[in-house]
Amino acid sequence: MEYAAIAKVLFVFSVGLVSPGPDFLMVSSVALAKGRAAAVKCAAGVALGFALFTAICLTGMSAVFMRCVWLAASIKICGGLYLFYLGVSLWRSSFDHRQGEVTVVPKQRRNAFLAGILTNLTNLKVIAFFASVFALALTPETGLSIKLFIGFIIPFETFLWFSFVAFCLSKKSVRAHYERAKRAIDRGVGTVLGFFGARLVIEASSEFTA
Repeated sequence: MEYAAIAKVLFVFSVGLVSPGPDFLMVSSVALAKGRAAAVKCAAGVALGFALFTAICLTGMSAVFMRCVWLAASIKICGGLYLFYLGVSLWRSSFDHRQGEVTVVPKQRRNAFLAGILTNLTNLKVIAFFASVFALALTPETGLSIKLFIGFIIPFETFLWFSFVAFCLSKKSVRAHYERAKRAIDRGVGTVLGFFGARLVIEASSEFTA
């Protein structure tokens, strides 16, 4: 039964992980603009974000966010504004004629790790997702060792997946194509991130008035 629980959690998580979202867009942007080393750091930041979300749900702290509507809504608004800022930054960079710079990522490579964390933590819906998955797959009798294993394997799988994305998109041939289409890509990614951010702010604002 415990192995079945692990399989259920990993299967559902894997499907959600490979679906394009803000995390994927962030790692992709870093890989194309800054190269493999910075993108792997960004992937590590995303993985740490998932580790925090997993710990919150496994320890039962998700109930706090579910009950404290104002707290969850406040965090969502901050996260939405951050994503919207990233989107605007990409649009601004698309008007810069210099090649190889994407303002969505701070110029110092070490900050790519922070960008990965912040992008991941902006999406509090992950808590609801994990909480529902764990509720279906885990029981009160589930052992601590199983929970610790899940708490390890989820961020590890996240890091492996986004490191693979970083490896693929940081190849010279791919980056050469990116340089030729940089402006259109920046504007497309910026639009999507801005949309995610604006929708998050609108949804959170409605929770305050509900």
